[in-house]
Amino acid sequence: MKSTIENLQLAVQQAKDKQKLAQEEVTKLERDMEEFKNNKEGKIEELKVSFAPVHRVAGPRSSQDATTA
Repeated sequence: MKSTIENLQLAVQQAKDKQKLAQEEVTKLERDMEEFKNNKEGKIEELKVSFAPVHRVAGPRSSQDATTA
């Protein structure tokens, strides 16, 4: 019983840590969206660079995927 409580407390702390990281990411994205409104051309290039690692991991979409999405 005691180990179950400890495990649950650890799980709760890990969830709180993930939530904090997610909130930081939301704040960053909101700031980026606001900046984008003011500087679209420069921000587009910055976002392309920012999302490049994500694109490499996910891989390019095939033309068939693009037509169905």
